[in-house]
Amino acid sequence: MNIKPTPEQEKFIEVQVNSEKFVTFEEAIDKALKLLEYQQWIEETGEKIDADFAELDRGEGLDGEVVIMEILNRFKA
Repeated sequence: MNIKPTPEQEKFIEVQVNSEKFVTFEEAIDKALKLLEYQQWIEETGEKIDADFAELDRGEGLDGEVVIMEILNRFKA
């Protein structure tokens, strides 16, 4: 795959490499892609949390104390 950054992106990466934050252009791109992946994970996790809160609002959740007591009772048995 061949990636062609815009002139602005190229300048930004050049500044980052010249400031010794990264050793190579490739290292800067790798970091950017990891951050993009992390951002996607954050968005997906937020959506899951929103869905879970919606379930709780509809009364579909489980009481945490009840669940803990059930787990403890299983270990005691």
